[in-house]
Amino acid sequence: MQKINAKAIIFDKDGTLLEFDPFWISVSQSAITKLLNKFEVSQDKKESCLTAIGLKDGVVDSDGVLCKGTYGEIAEVLFEIFNSQKTILDKKQFESECIKSFHDSIPDGVVLPTSKHLCATLKALKDRGIKLFVVTSDDQKTTEVCLKGLKIENLFEKVITDDGVHPHKPHPYYAQSIMKYYNLSESQVVMVGDTLTDTEFAKNANIKCVGLAKTEQAKSLLQGNATIVVSDLSLLTEIIG
Repeated sequence: MQKINAKAIIFDKDGTLLEFDPFWISVSQSAITKLLNKFEVSQDKKESCLTAIGLKDGVVDSDGVLCKGTYGEIAEVLFEIFNSQKTILDKKQFESECIKSFHDSIPDGVVLPTSKHLCATLKALKDRGIKLFVVTSDDQKTTEVCLKGLKIENLFEKVITDDGVHPHKPHPYYAQSIMKYYNLSESQVVMVGDTLTDTEFAKNANIKCVGLAKTEQAKSLLQGNATIVVSDLSLLTEIIG
Protein backbone atom coordinates (compact mmCIF):
# COMPACT_ATOMS: atom_id res chain seq x y z
CA MET A 1 0.00 0.00 0.00
CA GLN A 2 1.25 3.47 -0.89
CA LYS A 3 2.78 5.42 1.98
CA ILE A 4 2.33 9.16 2.51
CA ASN A 5 4.48 11.27 4.81
CA ALA A 6 2.51 14.03 6.50
CA LYS A 7 2.65 16.33 9.49
CA ALA A 8 -0.96 17.48 9.14
CA ILE A 9 -4.25 16.05 7.90
CA ILE A 10 -7.27 18.10 6.86
CA PHE A 11 -10.54 16.17 7.13
CA ASP A 12 -13.82 16.87 5.43
CA LYS A 13 -16.77 16.30 7.81
CA ASP A 14 -19.90 15.03 6.07
CA GLY A 15 -19.37 11.66 4.41
CA THR A 16 -15.81 11.47 5.74
CA LEU A 17 -16.13 11.64 9.53
CA LEU A 18 -19.93 11.61 9.69
CA GLU A 19 -22.22 9.27 7.75
CA PHE A 20 -24.06 11.67 5.45
CA ASP A 21 -27.45 10.07 4.78
CA PRO A 22 -28.60 9.13 8.32
CA PHE A 23 -28.05 12.72 9.42
CA TRP A 24 -28.79 14.98 6.49
CA ILE A 25 -31.78 13.26 4.88
CA SER A 26 -33.89 13.48 8.03
CA VAL A 27 -32.65 16.97 8.90
CA SER A 28 -33.41 18.26 5.40
CA GLN A 29 -36.89 16.74 5.26
CA SER A 30 -37.75 18.21 8.64
CA ALA A 31 -36.27 21.64 7.80
CA ILE A 32 -38.20 21.90 4.53
CA THR A 33 -41.45 21.02 6.32
CA LYS A 34 -40.78 23.76 8.88
CA LEU A 35 -40.03 26.31 6.15
CA LEU A 36 -43.19 25.50 4.21
CA ASN A 37 -45.24 25.91 7.37
CA LYS A 38 -43.49 29.15 8.31
CA PHE A 39 -44.17 30.81 4.97
CA GLU A 40 -47.58 29.14 4.52
CA VAL A 41 -46.60 27.39 1.30
CA SER A 42 -48.32 24.12 0.39
CA GLN A 43 -46.60 20.94 1.55
CA ASP A 44 -47.07 19.77 -2.06
CA LYS A 45 -43.89 21.74 -2.78
CA LYS A 46 -41.82 19.61 -0.40
CA GLU A 47 -40.49 17.20 -3.03
CA SER A 48 -39.64 20.06 -5.37
CA CYS A 49 -37.65 21.70 -2.61
CA LEU A 50 -35.82 18.51 -1.70
CA THR A 51 -35.00 17.81 -5.35
CA ALA A 52 -33.73 21.35 -5.80
CA ILE A 53 -31.16 20.94 -3.01
CA GLY A 54 -30.07 17.51 -4.23
CA LEU A 55 -32.28 14.98 -2.45
CA LYS A 56 -34.61 13.04 -4.72
CA ASP A 57 -36.59 9.95 -3.66
CA GLY A 58 -34.35 9.56 -0.63
CA VAL A 59 -31.17 9.55 -2.70
CA VAL A 60 -28.55 12.26 -2.24
CA ASP A 61 -26.91 13.84 -5.28
CA SER A 62 -23.20 14.12 -4.45
CA ASP A 63 -23.03 17.13 -6.78
CA GLY A 64 -26.06 18.85 -5.21
CA VAL A 65 -26.03 21.90 -2.97
CA LEU A 66 -27.00 19.87 0.11
CA CYS A 67 -23.87 17.78 -0.26
CA LYS A 68 -21.33 20.44 -1.11
CA GLY A 69 -22.90 23.82 -0.44
CA THR A 70 -23.37 26.16 2.51
CA TYR A 71 -26.62 27.05 4.25
CA GLY A 72 -26.52 30.32 2.35
CA GLU A 73 -26.38 28.46 -0.95
CA ILE A 74 -29.18 26.12 0.12
CA ALA A 75 -31.30 29.17 1.01
CA GLU A 76 -30.51 30.70 -2.39
CA VAL A 77 -31.86 27.63 -4.20
CA LEU A 78 -34.96 27.34 -2.02
CA PHE A 79 -35.72 31.05 -2.24
CA GLU A 80 -36.47 30.70 -5.93
CA ILE A 81 -39.18 28.12 -5.21
CA PHE A 82 -40.67 29.97 -2.24
CA ASN A 83 -40.57 33.31 -4.03
CA SER A 84 -42.55 31.88 -6.93
CA GLN A 85 -45.31 30.94 -4.47
CA LYS A 86 -45.39 34.19 -2.49
CA THR A 87 -45.53 37.60 -4.14
CA ILE A 88 -43.08 39.32 -1.79
CA LEU A 89 -40.35 37.67 0.27
CA ASP A 90 -37.39 39.34 1.90
CA LYS A 91 -34.30 37.37 0.82
CA LYS A 92 -32.33 37.98 4.01
CA GLN A 93 -35.27 37.05 6.19
CA PHE A 94 -35.75 33.88 4.18
CA GLU A 95 -32.09 32.90 4.55
CA SER A 96 -32.29 33.49 8.29
CA GLU A 97 -35.44 31.36 8.59
CA CYS A 98 -33.87 28.67 6.40
CA ILE A 99 -30.83 28.40 8.66
CA LYS A 100 -33.06 28.40 11.75
CA SER A 101 -35.19 25.60 10.29
CA PHE A 102 -32.11 23.47 9.67
CA HIS A 103 -30.72 24.18 13.13
CA ASP A 104 -34.07 23.35 14.75
CA SER A 105 -34.09 20.07 12.79
CA ILE A 106 -30.67 18.88 13.96
CA PRO A 107 -32.19 16.58 16.62
CA ASP A 108 -33.94 14.66 13.80
CA GLY A 109 -30.59 13.60 12.33
CA VAL A 110 -28.72 10.48 13.42
CA VAL A 111 -25.02 11.04 14.13
CA LEU A 112 -23.00 8.00 13.06
CA PRO A 113 -19.26 7.65 12.34
CA THR A 114 -18.15 6.52 8.89
CA SER A 115 -15.91 3.96 10.60
CA LYS A 116 -16.34 2.07 13.86
CA HIS A 117 -12.65 2.79 14.40
CA LEU A 118 -12.99 6.54 13.81
CA CYS A 119 -12.08 7.78 17.29
CA ALA A 120 -9.24 5.27 17.75
CA THR A 121 -7.82 6.14 14.33
CA LEU A 122 -7.81 9.87 14.99
CA LYS A 123 -6.22 9.37 18.43
CA ALA A 124 -3.51 7.13 16.94
CA LEU A 125 -2.65 9.73 14.31
CA LYS A 126 -2.65 12.52 16.89
CA ASP A 127 -0.40 10.46 19.19
CA ARG A 128 2.17 10.35 16.40
CA GLY A 129 2.34 14.12 16.50
CA ILE A 130 0.25 14.66 13.37
CA LYS A 131 -1.88 17.80 13.52
CA LEU A 132 -5.54 17.16 12.68
CA PHE A 133 -7.93 19.71 11.16
CA VAL A 134 -11.50 19.83 9.89
CA VAL A 135 -12.52 22.02 6.97
CA THR A 136 -16.23 21.90 6.20
CA SER A 137 -18.79 23.98 4.30
CA ASP A 138 -21.18 23.44 7.20
CA ASP A 139 -21.60 26.11 9.87
CA GLN A 140 -20.23 26.16 13.40
CA LYS A 141 -23.42 25.18 15.24
CA THR A 142 -24.16 22.04 13.22
CA THR A 143 -20.49 21.05 13.09
CA GLU A 144 -20.16 21.26 16.87
CA VAL A 145 -23.21 19.03 17.34
CA CYS A 146 -21.84 16.44 14.91
CA LEU A 147 -18.31 16.33 16.30
CA LYS A 148 -19.59 16.11 19.87
CA GLY A 149 -21.98 13.36 18.84
CA LEU A 150 -19.04 11.47 17.34
CA LYS A 151 -17.03 12.14 20.53
CA ILE A 152 -14.10 13.54 18.56
CA GLU A 153 -14.51 17.27 19.17
CA ASN A 154 -11.29 17.58 21.19
CA LEU A 155 -8.99 15.79 18.76
CA PHE A 156 -8.50 18.61 16.27
CA GLU A 157 -6.00 21.44 16.23
CA LYS A 158 -8.63 23.61 14.54
CA VAL A 159 -12.12 23.15 13.14
CA ILE A 160 -12.90 25.52 10.27
CA THR A 161 -16.53 26.08 9.30
CA ASP A 162 -18.29 28.34 6.82
CA ASP A 163 -18.33 31.92 8.08
CA GLY A 164 -20.15 33.43 5.10
CA VAL A 165 -17.13 35.60 4.38
CA HIS A 166 -14.19 33.54 3.19
CA PRO A 167 -14.36 31.23 0.14
CA HIS A 168 -15.17 27.61 0.93
CA LYS A 169 -14.06 24.37 -0.73
CA PRO A 170 -12.92 23.76 -3.40
CA HIS A 171 -11.23 27.16 -3.13
CA PRO A 172 -7.86 26.51 -1.41
CA TYR A 173 -8.13 29.48 0.97
CA TYR A 174 -8.47 27.47 4.19
CA ALA A 175 -5.76 24.95 3.31
CA GLN A 176 -3.41 27.79 2.50
CA SER A 177 -4.34 29.54 5.75
CA ILE A 178 -3.56 26.40 7.76
CA MET A 179 -0.20 25.95 6.06
CA LYS A 180 0.75 29.57 6.60
CA TYR A 181 -0.30 29.74 10.26
CA TYR A 182 1.26 26.40 11.25
CA ASN A 183 4.34 26.83 9.05
CA LEU A 184 3.62 23.73 6.97
CA SER A 185 4.74 23.07 3.42
CA GLU A 186 2.43 21.65 0.76
CA SER A 187 4.25 18.30 0.91
CA GLN A 188 3.50 18.00 4.64
CA VAL A 189 -0.30 18.27 4.38
CA VAL A 190 -2.88 15.69 3.28
CA MET A 191 -6.59 16.16 2.60
CA VAL A 192 -9.01 13.34 3.43
CA GLY A 193 -12.45 13.49 1.83
CA ASP A 194 -15.16 11.56 0.04
CA THR A 195 -16.17 13.83 -2.86
CA LEU A 196 -14.72 15.43 -5.97
CA THR A 197 -15.05 18.76 -4.17
CA ASP A 198 -12.49 17.47 -1.66
CA THR A 199 -10.11 16.20 -4.33
CA GLU A 200 -10.42 19.50 -6.20
CA PHE A 201 -9.75 21.39 -2.95
CA ALA A 202 -6.56 19.35 -2.49
CA LYS A 203 -5.51 19.90 -6.10
CA ASN A 204 -6.09 23.65 -5.85
CA ALA A 205 -3.99 23.74 -2.66
CA ASN A 206 -1.32 21.52 -4.25
CA ILE A 207 -1.53 18.94 -1.46
CA LYS A 208 -2.05 15.18 -1.56
CA CYS A 209 -5.52 13.70 -1.12
CA VAL A 210 -6.80 10.46 0.36
CA GLY A 211 -10.23 9.64 -0.99
CA LEU A 212 -12.73 7.70 1.10
CA ALA A 213 -14.94 5.39 -0.98
CA LYS A 214 -17.11 2.59 0.38
CA THR A 215 -18.66 1.51 -2.92
CA GLU A 216 -17.19 0.61 -6.29
CA GLN A 217 -19.07 3.51 -7.87
CA ALA A 218 -17.56 5.96 -5.38
CA LYS A 219 -14.13 4.40 -5.83
CA SER A 220 -14.25 4.76 -9.61
CA LEU A 221 -15.31 8.41 -9.18
CA LEU A 222 -12.37 9.28 -6.92
CA GLN A 223 -9.67 7.18 -8.53
CA GLY A 224 -7.48 9.33 -10.70
CA ASN A 225 -8.47 12.40 -8.71
CA ALA A 226 -7.18 11.34 -5.29
CA THR A 227 -3.59 10.30 -4.52
CA ILE A 228 -4.94 7.08 -3.02
CA VAL A 229 -8.44 5.75 -2.26
CA VAL A 230 -9.32 3.79 0.89
CA SER A 231 -12.49 2.00 1.96
CA ASP A 232 -12.18 2.73 5.70
CA LEU A 233 -10.57 5.56 7.62
CA SER A 234 -8.78 3.08 9.89
CA LEU A 235 -6.40 2.48 6.98
CA LEU A 236 -4.99 5.97 7.47
CA THR A 237 -2.77 4.65 10.25
CA GLU A 238 -1.13 2.34 7.71
CA ILE A 239 -0.59 4.81 4.87
CA ILE A 240 0.14 8.09 6.67
CA GLY A 241 3.36 8.49 8.62
